[in-house]
Order: sequence, then C-alpha cells, then structure tokens
Amino acid sequence: MTNILLLGGTGWLGKTLSGLALDRGHQVTALARGTDPFVEGVDAVVSDRATSEAYSRVENNDWDLVVELTSSPRFA
Repeated sequence: MTNILLLGGTGWLGKTLSGLALDRGHQVTALARGTDPFVEGVDAVVSDRATSEAYSRVENNDWDLVVELTSSPRFA
C-alpha cells in the first residue's frame, strides 16, 4: 500500500486519481479548500494553502508520493 498525498484533489483530475488509487488499495489523503466534495474513502483535509498553517495537519506524515494538482500558479 502506498501512502499518497494529493495537494488539491477535488477537481476532475484529483477525483480520478483518488478513485484509481483507492481502487488499488492505496491510502489517499487530499488537502484542499473543500469547496467541492472529496471522493468517498479519501482522508479529507480541508485547508486553504494561502495561509501559513495550511500544511500543519499533513507536514509530519511520511508520504510515499505527493502529487501537486493546483490550478493556481503560485502553489506550483
């Protein structure tokens, strides 16, 4: 099992990746603003990445894979 963090994850690509990873037995956490629903089974972390504490709930985890999915160039 792979422990995956999606930065974003509620748009089309994030939902597709979440579903595929979950179907294959991986653990998926998505950090997003929560303005759109998360895929069922995802560990949802609602956070605004424009704030200084945005990553505080995920920064101490060991991730096997981190995927940046933002549509905002300032986070890329």
